[in-house]
Amino acid sequence: MKRILVGNVDVGATEESLRSAFESFGTVARVSLAQTEGFALVEMKSSVQAERAMAALDGTKLTIGSPAPLFLVALPARRDLSRDLRPSAANLC
Repeated sequence: MKRILVGNVDVGATEESLRSAFESFGTVARVSLAQTEGFALVEMKSSVQAERAMAALDGTKLTIGSPAPLFLVALPARRDLSRDLRPSAANLC
């Protein structure tokens, strides 16, 4: 899964409007909108789909009358922190 940070999200945007914009480029796994902060997190099923969406939507306006164009940033994959928290044999001595 590929995560995309979407900035300059208009206050009138909804999770559904964001999902609709990104679904044109592939399967959207999740949309989380922080509307009062002006950003959202979109997770797409594949990196290829995410890259296509980013190339097409970066610098565009989600709705007519939006004050600023969107900016999109690819986020690194989530790490499995549980592996980092397990004690190693070296730490037990």
